[in-house]
This record gives sequence, C-alpha cells and structure tokens, in this order.
Amino acid sequence: MFNRNVVGLSIIAIVAMTALFSNVDQAKADTAGAIKALYVTGGGWHDYVAQEPIVTEGLGSRVNIEWTIENEAGNRSDHWPERFKQEDWIADFDVVVYNFCITGTPGVEAVEGVIDQHVKHGVPAVMMHCAIHSFRADTLKWFHFHGMRSHRHEAHRAFKVEPLQSEHPIMIGFPEDGWQTPRGELYEIAEIYDTATPLAHAYGQDTDKHHEVIWTNEYEGVRVFNTTIGHHNETMRESVYLDLVSRGLLWSVEKLQDDGTAADGYAGAGPETVTIDEQQWHVLFNGRDLENWRASENEGVFSIENGTLIVDGPRSHLFYEGPVADADFDDFHFRAEVYTHPQANSGIFFHTKWQENGWPGVGYEAQVNATHGDRIKTGSIYGVSNVLDNTPHEDHQWFLYEIIVKGDQIILKVDGDTVMDYTEREDDIQGNRRLSSGTFAIQGHDPNSRIHYRNIYVRELD
Repeated sequence: MFNRNVVGLSIIAIVAMTALFSNVDQAKADTAGAIKALYVTGGGWHDYVAQEPIVTEGLGSRVNIEWTIENEAGNRSDHWPERFKQEDWIADFDVVVYNFCITGTPGVEAVEGVIDQHVKHGVPAVMMHCAIHSFRADTLKWFHFHGMRSHRHEAHRAFKVEPLQSEHPIMIGFPEDGWQTPRGELYEIAEIYDTATPLAHAYGQDTDKHHEVIWTNEYEGVRVFNTTIGHHNETMRESVYLDLVSRGLLWSVEKLQDDGTAADGYAGAGPETVTIDEQQWHVLFNGRDLENWRASENEGVFSIENGTLIVDGPRSHLFYEGPVADADFDDFHFRAEVYTHPQANSGIFFHTKWQENGWPGVGYEAQVNATHGDRIKTGSIYGVSNVLDNTPHEDHQWFLYEIIVKGDQIILKVDGDTVMDYTEREDDIQGNRRLSSGTFAIQGHDPNSRIHYRNIYVRELD
C-alpha cells in the first residue's frame, strides 16, 4: 500500500533488525490503528529521492505506520511548501518526520507558524540530520523547538557514536560500546537548551570536542526526537540507524515501552532481510522469541532478554529450522554478535542436522570460549583445527563472529580479523564431521556457561 498520498507500508525493509521490530499481532494492530505520519522531505545537498524509500520503508517495517509524503520542495533549498501555508495542516497527523534541507524561508512568521501548529495540535516531531539547522530566519524558535542550536558541520568523515544514556528506552538495542558510522557529517552543536536530554555524542576531529548527535526535547508539551546522524545513504540504510529512529518515533508518540519495544499493536511486521555494508542478509533470529528454532534436550537453557538470546544451563543445542534456504545451507556467510561470561563455553555448529540428544554428530563446530578450562578457544574448528590457549576476544565484551564456507574452505573471523583459514582435507574427515550441507545450531555447553547471542544473520554465497 504505497502511493503519493496516505499510504500504509507492508514491504520487506531494506534494512534492519532488533527485538522491537518482530512480527506484529495483526488483531492488536487493527485495534490500535496505524500511526499517521507526515514525512516532509526535499531540499538541497542530499539525495532525498533515494532516502525517501530508505526512511519510509525502513521505519514502516519496524513501526505500524501510515505515511503521507510531502516532497513539494524537490531539490530546491529555498522552496516553502504550500502545505505550511494551510490552516491546521498538521491536524490529521500523529507525528511529523522532518528529513529535509530547506534553508530559505518566507521569514520569521512562517517558521514560527510551523512550530505553533505543533503546539496547537500537540503533534510531536522527528528531526533527522539537516532538519536540525534548516528554516533559517531571524528567530531561534526552531532551535528551541528541537532543543539545540547548530549552524555548521565538520568535514565529511565517519565518526563513532558513543551512548550517554544506554538505559533510556530509545537507546536500548543501540550498541553499548558505540557505533562507527559508515560515512559521516558531524554537526557542531553551538548551544544546548535546558529542555533537551542528550542520549549520545561523537567526537569531532575538526573542533576537538564532542558534539551531541542523539537527543530528545520537550517543547511546550510537545515531544521531539532528534538526530544529526544521516546525510549519506550508506549510513541511513544501516539497521542500527533505522532501529534508532524507529524507537525515537515511537517515543515521540508515547508508544515506546520502557524495555525499548513498541506498545501492543504498534510494531511493524519486521524485516526479513537487513542491509550491512550494502549486502543483503537474511535474519535468522528475530530477537523476540525462538520462532524457527528448536531446542534439543533441556529446552530451558535458551531464553530471550531485551532482544538477546541467552544460553545458560546444561547441555542443549538450538537448531535453526526456518524458511531461509529451507534450513539446508551449502556455501554461506554467517555472522552473529557474541558475549561471553567468565569460564563459559559454547559453539556454533554448521552443516549440521537435528539431533534430539547429545553433542551433534554431523558437521563442524566454531568454538566459543575465552576463559573456560578447555584449551580450545574461540576461532577453532573444534577438534579439527584448533586455536590453543590464546583467545582473540575478552569476556564481558561483545564481539562479531563470522563463519564463511565456500567449497572446501572454512574461514572464521572475530571483529573482522581472520583467525582461522582452513581447507578441508580427506585425512581430517571423521564420519559425518565434514562439509556437506545443513543447518546451524547454537550450543549450550554446561551449567556454568552463560553466553549471549544477538543479530544472527546469514548470506548465501553463489
């Protein structure tokens, strides 16, 4: 349902995935009704044509939302949309999302009139990137509306976003150790108003100081979510970014729960794929429940907290049985974020098959172990090609674990660094422990091993 007027999105998102954005109960969605959002876009210096579907489809897969698109400005930075001249133009909407760069205005009365409409009708706003320092006129009211004052940006370069309030519902699911944007244009913050609540900042090389990049504001009873992150399509496609803005939008309309998830009826259908570094990945774990997964013995070993799979208890294995590749993978690239507690042992089996009890007898295991007594550490193909004693990561830190299988080659990576490059040899094959095809299984090893997994994706290779 997508046209140039009022639309409801039911498309697979081009990016994203956290617990917030899993399958929605349709009956609840029908009861709650979609959030009616006006998306105001256009202006200069940005690729707003490409960003329109990135934003509307990306947010639409995460939030039960009905869009109206306002793009009268096109690529003109000095065009004032006719909509803003209409009386009570905002009255039919629950929220306005501003992703534009319009610097020329008819004057103070016009700019302040936009804000007055928000206050009169109590309609919240979402401000993205250039909207923060758009609407330039001889008034500070636009800055007061969103909570900070900015007039310029630093040179184009990627930057690391560092959370300031990880427990805020908007920031739940955002990487706690920060996020490096693919590309960037860091806005310089000149002034922070008392009504603003900073949630994250980033260090600016040109100014040698940190600048706020994510914050909330409350202006005369109106909630406004803000982020200066954006500009480049590559950044805006990232699941981290779209997840963040979706939570911000839900917060603005008071439909974000304390645990960072959408209130009943307000979650989108959830994406089936994500885009990472411009490549499409299938989502294997939805962050909400164990749909498409089946546990062997001791089912209670596996649970979910805040979008994270928790493995804690005696031996058990969680097998993927979902629709991707009919759970029978040949050549693939698998990735997951992993967090180990001290003395914990786990593993990720691949090219394996369902087994009700015991250690899987089919396929290989990519070991997960930083400080468990077993000398075979993370980065090992267990019992076949081992990394002994020295682990490539530390406990109490998330790391990215990748498994790549192509033909008879297996590559394991930790945080992007190759730690194992193994080519299968006939002499190494022991029964069914070999490359063939099959599914994945996450291991629960023993009662003293506690491991977390999240953002579990796979990409099939040709």
